[in-house]
Amino acid sequence: MITKKISEKEFADISICSTICFNGTNSINIDPEKVKEEIQNSKLAPKSRTQHLWYEGFCAYTDDGKHMGHIKAYPMDVNFDGNTCVMTGIGGVVSYPVYRHQGAIRSCFEHTFLDMKERGFMCSSLYPFSTSYYQNFGYGTIGRKVCWTIPLNAIKPVEYLGSFELIDVKSLDEIKAVYDNIMPSYNLSSQRNHLDWARFENLDMGVSQTYGYLYRDENGQCQGYLFFSKNDRVMDASNIFGNPNEFLFRDTKTLQAMLSFAHSFSAYYDKLKFTLPEGHNIEACIKNLNDVEKTTIYPIMARIVDVKLAFTLAKYKGCGEVSIEINDTYAPWNTGVWNVKFKENKCVSVGLVENATADIILDISDFSKLILGEDDMSDIAYMPNVALIKNSDDLAKVFYKKACRVTEPF
Repeated sequence: MITKKISEKEFADISICSTICFNGTNSINIDPEKVKEEIQNSKLAPKSRTQHLWYEGFCAYTDDGKHMGHIKAYPMDVNFDGNTCVMTGIGGVVSYPVYRHQGAIRSCFEHTFLDMKERGFMCSSLYPFSTSYYQNFGYGTIGRKVCWTIPLNAIKPVEYLGSFELIDVKSLDEIKAVYDNIMPSYNLSSQRNHLDWARFENLDMGVSQTYGYLYRDENGQCQGYLFFSKNDRVMDASNIFGNPNEFLFRDTKTLQAMLSFAHSFSAYYDKLKFTLPEGHNIEACIKNLNDVEKTTIYPIMARIVDVKLAFTLAKYKGCGEVSIEINDTYAPWNTGVWNVKFKENKCVSVGLVENATADIILDISDFSKLILGEDDMSDIAYMPNVALIKNSDDLAKVFYKKACRVTEPF
């Protein structure tokens, strides 16, 4: 097997494989000239991060040159405990059926993780088709969301002092400011650039049937916004894989105003659908809970690729010292006992130590969930692959709840 970085030479193979395996509608007889044209357009005038980074990822070939499969890995700056790190969004994981269970995807992941480590990237995330499949590669579920589907006639409308308006090019900077104000408090949230906003900047509402509105308070300041798609008679503002809409607000008054605004669409829609992190008391804004649908979902999986970097950037609670043993089959540089000392909420030293006794032993999947903040020490009793050797108080200063939120399509 030969595994290599994606280049122009492999682009057509990747396009054909994705079209066949994902049941696409593009012609599989890809014209080489059209491939060159598409690559050139991606270089000169990309319309998204994924198009701009068409070359990021790895593909596997048989020894006689037949394409087996590939993965795409799109780097992006994200927030982590008040710092900036690089995360790769994994997409397009695919292999031909005749080559499955022969190690093609495994080899692509191994090369991707090594490439990330060498480039100073900290972590990786993906939208899983199967959580158990990606746990094999060290990923753990994060970013738990609540998906709400609310009949419009169940909403308690309130009077609000501000006003709503359609989002246009002139108001994009205002909604970007709302996003930049809210999202840094969430681990793995993207520090968006112009390519990430392109899907909203280039939005043709009439053709796409996706609509954007912002809310201004009584002082004229933008405090929230929503993008929703028409899905039969549902205002679908959910942010899940394949449906990257948004429902963001700075405070509860803005939330109440946005729900009341949605209620005014009751002649054209029956329900409002949106996703939020846990912790929002939406029930208080609803007068009839009987027909409300509330579903908890895990839209994302993530894994740490560089444990030392994660320990270095993490925010701790006060001062302390821990020894943590990590097992990582696909990124062996992470395997071993890590001694971490921290003071005033920051790491002061971290390194692998030999012949040391660990306070806790865990695999990279569970470690990733703990250090990112999805789980904390109270969850360890439910983790069958975690061995708690010494219930040190300092471990609770390392592993504690933090909010995670990934919203980007990739």
